[in-house]
This record gives sequence, structure tokens and C-alpha cells, in this order.
Amino acid sequence: MVVSVVDKKQMRQSFGQASQSYDGMATLQRQVGRELINKVSLGDNALVLDVGCGTGFFTQQLRDVAGLGNILA
Repeated sequence: MVVSVVDKKQMRQSFGQASQSYDGMATLQRQVGRELINKVSLGDNALVLDVGCGTGFFTQQLRDVAGLGNILA
């Protein structure tokens, strides 16, 4: 069995650096995400869990476009 140790500090730094340019490079992802968000039909008391929310771009879009207040990211 191979056991590897993850350097959490290095991982945080890498993701932090990548996040600066990630949204700008995700053109197709944003296009598809916007189309999906425009099709969302949720009730007033809906609770949404944004799993794998990355930089949080779509979490913000869900809140703004779908008028949701109960979003966990």
C-alpha cells in the first residue's frame, strides 16, 4: 500500500494562485452554467448545496439569477 502525504499549505497556495485566472479561462464552463441556471426552477424555501463551487462564480449567479438566499458552498 502506497501512502502519500499531502502538503495542505502548498495545495492552498496552488489553488489560490490558480483562482486568479481560473474564471477568465472558463468560458465554456460559464456558458453551460448560465444555460443551466436559467432553467432552474426552485421554490421559495429551496436549499441549494453548491458542491465543488471552485471560485464561487456560479454560487453568486444562483443567488442573483434564481433569487435564492439559502445557498451553501
